[in-house]
Amino acid sequence: EDEEARKDGGVEGVIEEIKQIISEQGQSLDDALEEQRRALLQHREEGDQKLAPLVERLDSMQFDLEAAKQELEKTARQQIDPLAGRLQSLESDLEEERRARERALEEQVAPLSEGLE
Repeated sequence: EDEEARKDGGVEGVIEEIKQIISEQGQSLDDALEEQRRALLQHREEGDQKLAPLVERLDSMQFDLEAAKQELEKTARQQIDPLAGRLQSLESDLEEERRARERALEEQVAPLSEGLE
């Protein structure tokens, strides 16, 4: 029985030793993971700090581009509107001229038509 108890104590002692090693290894892994997490967070913060000015510049550029686009649209409207009005006026003049020619032709054809009848 003593030998059996000694073996059990020895086995339990070995089990306790294994548990201790596993616990220490687990803690080491936890520490390493925590260190990696901190390093990643720091790296992310540094990246964010580097990106912030670029994002601001892009926002500013986008704002400038939008302002330039609006200015171009305004300028185009200022140039196109008078041209559109002039075009409409020319179309109206052409339509008026076409009607006048039709009337003139009708006036020339009317006596000829009456002469044929």
